[in-house]
Amino acid sequence: MTGGKKIENPLPLYKSDVLFAYSSKASAALEPHEIQRKLANRELPPLKKHIRPWFGAKKADVKKAQTMGIPIKAVTRRGHVLKGKLEFFNPYEIYLKINGQTVVVYRHGLYSFELIA
Repeated sequence: MTGGKKIENPLPLYKSDVLFAYSSKASAALEPHEIQRKLANRELPPLKKHIRPWFGAKKADVKKAQTMGIPIKAVTRRGHVLKGKLEFFNPYEIYLKINGQTVVVYRHGLYSFELIA
């Protein structure tokens, strides 16, 4: 799956086409999840550069969310809304714990990122 769509012919599959990834075991934990249809219909391409570091969130706040278990909301460029606890982050991806399962969200696929306080 890429962006929630099953790929009939998976070749070629470029990393930039993958917005988030999870194990087959985690798929039940993600269903159903919210999709912002207006954003999905825009069909935004992946980010080529890291234009907005953490999308306006201060790095200290992101670290605080990780250490204190503050929930975050990540919206992909295809409108998928993922809410969970931040396990790990680096310049390229964030790891969210959603309903007990780990989901990797790739930064090139992010539209917005915010702490839910």
